[in-house]
Order: sequence, then structure tokens, then C-alpha cells
Amino acid sequence: MSIFEKYAKKIDQAALAESQKEINESNSGEYKEVPHGTYEVEINKMECKKSKSGNPMVSIWFKILEGEYKDSLIFYNGVFYEDWMRHRVVDLLSEIMDDDTHKAEINLILKDSNVDEVNDFVMDLHEEIDGKLEYLLEYGQKKGYDTYKIKEIFEV
Repeated sequence: MSIFEKYAKKIDQAALAESQKEINESNSGEYKEVPHGTYEVEINKMECKKSKSGNPMVSIWFKILEGEYKDSLIFYNGVFYEDWMRHRVVDLLSEIMDDDTHKAEINLILKDSNVDEVNDFVMDLHEEIDGKLEYLLEYGQKKGYDTYKIKEIFEV
């Protein structure tokens, strides 16, 4: 039985048609691509999950706070199954924390923990900064890959 079969009997067909019309007329799924540049951002979401290929990655959603791209999102997805990849994720997390003294600990958490444990760590980090810090993010590109650098941190 499909998940929708369970609810199909309860759905008003006129409301269903109206809902479909609303979806078709909206711009959902369309977004303005954010060009590389420097933006004042807050972090909306942080989590650890598996990439499409099954590798662990840290996902961060940066929300732009002002300007032409206000409310747009910049997505960071840093896989860390190889040392050089993990070190890039460690660097960004250290910048977000504004604390270089814990790089070794972050490195070990990413290296020696499973996805659920890393997810707990990044979610705890997000809880610690949420609503308290904003960032000046330099979103660039080097050798065809997006780059992310925290240039400044602001207390809210």
C-alpha cells in the first residue's frame, strides 16, 4: 500500500485540484543562482549525512542576510573520507567556531566517528551559534571548485 493510498480517501478532490494548480503556478524549484562573492550570512542548517555516493559529508546552509540575494542560500557540502578533504572541513568548522585551538579534536571527531556521532557534533555546534553569530563569507572558486572562507564573525 502506498503512503498516499492511506490518505487518498480523506482528501477533498476540489482541494487537491486547487493545490496542484497552486504548485504549477508557483516558482517553486526555481531560484536565483548566487554568484561567487562576499556575503553577510547566518547558518540556517548544519548536519552530517552521506553523499549520493555513500561517503560522509558535512552539509551547511548559509542564508544571505542582505543585498540583492537576501534570503538566498549558499550550500556547502564537504565530504571527508580522505585526509585532504577532512582537513578542508576541519578548517571551515574551526572558522565557524572562531577557534583554531580545537582543530585536532575536530579532525579526530571526523576521522574516528561514525556519521551519527559527527552529526551530533555539528548539530551541537549549530545550536551553540544559532541566533548568536553571523558571518562574512567569502564564497569563491579555485580550480573549478567552490571555496568557502569565513572572513569575519559578528555577534548578534
